[in-house]
Amino acid sequence: LGTVLDRMGRGDEARARYERALEIDPFYARALINLGVWHDRRGQVDVAVGLLQRATRVAPDLADAHLNLGSALIAARRLPDALASLRTAVA
Repeated sequence: LGTVLDRMGRGDEARARYERALEIDPFYARALINLGVWHDRRGQVDVAVGLLQRATRVAPDLADAHLNLGSALIAARRLPDALASLRTAVA
């Protein structure tokens, strides 16, 4: 539901759904990724990086977790870390 709301431009409602999903299951990688991307798009890069790092720990084989973390790390100007994350996504 969070993803649908986000695509409809209802970002605050989407964020609330992602957070609710994480209250139910703090290890739900998809909600961690989506909430991380939500924060990244709003310039809250440190929050985004933290959530996306959690997602990569929870689901280390999920390429889009690493891809989105790499993107957030670029925004944070942490280029060596971003490159490592993006390489992991490709691998």
